[in-house]
Amino acid sequence: MKKIDFHIHTVQSVSDRHFEFDIESLKEYVDLLKIDCIAITNHNLFDKIQFEEICKKLEIKVFRPFILFNI
Repeated sequence: MKKIDFHIHTVQSVSDRHFEFDIESLKEYVDLLKIDCIAITNHNLFDKIQFEEICKKLEIKVFRPFILFNI
């Protein structure tokens, strides 16, 4: 069975509690839990450069980003 996390935040928004994204921490999380793929799901924005860096760093499938819209 595949393990997928469909809810990964990489950029803090007003809707999130305080955090600082660290790609090494994300890699450790993915490796520790043996996750097969993730989806980036930030609120109201998409950082293409960051997304591309994550895709290069992680050796798993990273879905095209989902965006959560605050209305």
